[in-house]
Amino acid sequence: MKQYYLSRIWEKKLLAGFYDGTKQSYSKCVRNFLEKLKDRTTKGFSFENLEELLSLMQISIKIKHRGKTPLILKDKSHFMRCYLLLFEFIEKEKRCAR
Repeated sequence: MKQYYLSRIWEKKLLAGFYDGTKQSYSKCVRNFLEKLKDRTTKGFSFENLEELLSLMQISIKIKHRGKTPLILKDKSHFMRCYLLLFEFIEKEKRCAR
């Protein structure tokens, strides 16, 4: 099974911003997911793990902005950029797999 690394998907600045974003109260579900994955013996993420991380990040962003679309569209945080890059990466991998 192919393993993916967040450091390969995001640059260092965004990776640091992502981990800073997981310390916020709105991203508790992402933080719990990452803690759960730390206990594994294998390093990296499977494709299913990346998809789950993406959905949890989406939930966190909705919590952060209380579901208000105009606020979500104006968000320029590192956490949001990480979400968009991860979404783009997953879609690209899906297209290549077909």
